[in-house]
Amino acid sequence: MFLERINEQLPLHGFERMNLTQQGIFGFVKQEEEQNSCVIFINLPDELPKNVWSIRYSEQQVKAEIYFEGVAKFLFVYITDEPDKIRCLCEDNFDAHWIIARNERKLLIYENQLDNYCNMKDIIEGVLVENKPQKKITAFGTIGIIGINVLIYVIMYWLCTAEQRNELIDNTGLFWPAVTYNHEYFRIVTSMFIHSGINHLINNMVLLYCIGSYVEDSVGHVKFMLLYFVSGILAGVVSMSYNIINNQLILSIGASGAIFGIVGALACFIFLSKGMIKDITAPRLIFFIFLSISSGLYEQDVDNMAHFGGLLSGFLLALILMLLQKRRLKKPKTR
Repeated sequence: MFLERINEQLPLHGFERMNLTQQGIFGFVKQEEEQNSCVIFINLPDELPKNVWSIRYSEQQVKAEIYFEGVAKFLFVYITDEPDKIRCLCEDNFDAHWIIARNERKLLIYENQLDNYCNMKDIIEGVLVENKPQKKITAFGTIGIIGINVLIYVIMYWLCTAEQRNELIDNTGLFWPAVTYNHEYFRIVTSMFIHSGINHLINNMVLLYCIGSYVEDSVGHVKFMLLYFVSGILAGVVSMSYNIINNQLILSIGASGAIFGIVGALACFIFLSKGMIKDITAPRLIFFIFLSISSGLYEQDVDNMAHFGGLLSGFLLALILMLLQKRRLKKPKTR
């Protein structure tokens, strides 16, 4: 994975891939007027040879295989599980030698070595940080949203009378005349926390926990909350627009629009990461989306436009976040 990302990153910084014949050795060159800057990655086996100095023979073979007109400057980067055993290879000053500790995902540059080579230090460390396994986080955002929904349900159905409950739904549900004529824009958000009954609440919250915990663990708390609430708001806008066009006076409540936004975001992450994120496959997700949408088509009192709007909004928002992150990682750094 590290070498795949290096292969993607270096061309963005002016390097070209060299065709080398030795197995486990990958070379890149940046051709400039005064010299050719070469970076050679040597992916060492798990078990190092007894005589580590024999590794230097690979360097000589690489140099013999490459021919440049003019001056050629070399940086050799060893990738190994045992950096201490090959530290002796970094003692000379003729060529630059760095080590990547494979297990620790850490770049080692010793004192006698050049530490500023065509911005390679920043590039390598950026890729190492990107591919470093992240500790699974507690889904505080998901749990918090579920907690608020449950609390509001308890207040509505345990502490309020039927008349008070109906009045609360009428004053907080998504109803387009109240939003457009009375400017009660808060309804777009408050309607996401109101549910019509225990089955409605349980179905939404179980789904939110199952899907939301995956997405929040992948993108973090802040981005998850952004995806959830923006998707929910956009889902409400789509639902209202549909009702306005069809002149339908429908009051809509529930978190399903925002939840479908999280489903759409997860779909985006899966499809753009070769079909797998944290044990959820693309076919399984497609089957889930199909069942969720199709069940709504045949059931009454289901705001399918909010589902569609949330699903599309979540997918597009996730795509934007991924493109922004990719752009940030690919942007060359300057000193």
